[in-house]
Amino acid sequence: MLKDIARRNHISEGQLKDIRKNPAQVQFELPSDKKERFHQFYDLVHMMSVDEQIHEDELKLSHLFVSKFGYQRERAKELVDSVRINIQNGQNHDETLKRVEWLIT
Repeated sequence: MLKDIARRNHISEGQLKDIRKNPAQVQFELPSDKKERFHQFYDLVHMMSVDEQIHEDELKLSHLFVSKFGYQRERAKELVDSVRINIQNGQNHDETLKRVEWLIT
């Protein structure tokens, strides 16, 4: 899954290896495009949900990204839960965005 997400974001396997070796060196850049911002959030929730549970540290990380992406912090849990349910139901990025748009505006 990580390789697919990296490929979609134009990150080569070599770059991905470098990121894994030195994660502290990665500088976060907030996408200016709202749709791309949501796609990244969706991917984050998807990776956190891969083992069918979200651990405490993952939940803290998701709440941090809710704020970084400009979404309402008070709706963080509801947003994560909604995205997660849509992923479980086989909804892709765009379908999920349509369903949760009211939570991120």
